[in-house]
Amino acid sequence: MKKIIIFFLGVLSISSNVLASDITNQVDIKYKWYKQTKETGFYYPKKDKLPDYLEDELDFKYGEYSDWNILYCSYSKENYLIEEKEITTYDKLVKTKYVKLSINYGYNCPEMTCFNDIRVFSGKKSVNFNIIKKDPDLKILELYEPIDITDLWFYISTDVNYFIYATDDIRNIHNNLGYGVNGKASDKIIIPYKNWLLTNARYYSEQTDEIVNESPFIKNIVKTKTCRVREINTYRYKIRKEYYDNLYHSYIENYFPDINDHYVTYNDNYHQDDPPQITASEKEYVYVSAKNEEQNLSDNEYQCINQGKIIYKQKFLNKIPRYIYSIIILLIIITIIELIIIIKKKVD
Repeated sequence: MKKIIIFFLGVLSISSNVLASDITNQVDIKYKWYKQTKETGFYYPKKDKLPDYLEDELDFKYGEYSDWNILYCSYSKENYLIEEKEITTYDKLVKTKYVKLSINYGYNCPEMTCFNDIRVFSGKKSVNFNIIKKDPDLKILELYEPIDITDLWFYISTDVNYFIYATDDIRNIHNNLGYGVNGKASDKIIIPYKNWLLTNARYYSEQTDEIVNESPFIKNIVKTKTCRVREINTYRYKIRKEYYDNLYHSYIENYFPDINDHYVTYNDNYHQDDPPQITASEKEYVYVSAKNEEQNLSDNEYQCINQGKIIYKQKFLNKIPRYIYSIIILLIIITIIELIIIIKKKVD
């Protein structure tokens, strides 16, 4: 029984091949042929789709940098170039704009002046200031600009005890920093420290990407990540078809067939009563093109596999002769009979 099945399968295969070969030799499909030309394009945000345009993802440019913002850290790396850095947020004592010097109550100053020499420094540089209030026992200095208290220090020459205040607001001069100094016992160089802080000392928030160390005048240090982005813009373009001519051809070297514009011809010696109906999608092409030539046809039109001339083969859908159906039905009947015999033997 197995030999009979194999025999009929062989007959079916040979019949199909003979029929397909006969059709292939007797039918010709002609097309209009064209080349593809890339039109001048432009760069467009990768994240956005642009209808009717093709995209070259390997050809791209970056946009301008954005500002730094933590929100940018969640942006897609597929569409943006993301740069990250760590920033430090902290609270810092308000800067000093005014300095008040006043002697303690009950002290008398010789020659009606209590302060012989007053100098202000920021780091290694001398700071200019104006004396906006000048009394024998009181002086108020206005610095030329607000300065961080961490950078300020003073040289004050006096023989009496006095108070020194530092603030950014002359209307509330006693609400930030203040300290009592023993003029006779203390060094003439005065450097602000944590014991200068008053109860209502005021702070402001600041950010930096530099290292910040906690001090009496800096607190609440928090490190976070922030980002900035540059948008990726890919090249967008269109493809234009340039036809060889307005005629139909079986083959034009280095050109592509327009599968939507074709017609079928049959040779004179093709005598089959009912010739097969052939469409462009039933003719399978395999192409090769010049190096770096732009190709944008769909997969059912062609595939680029090599460099050189066009190679093609035809495969056709056709009406299957009736005797093929008869062979298939006979094989099915024989298979069923064989199964019945096997089952019966097992039962017996």
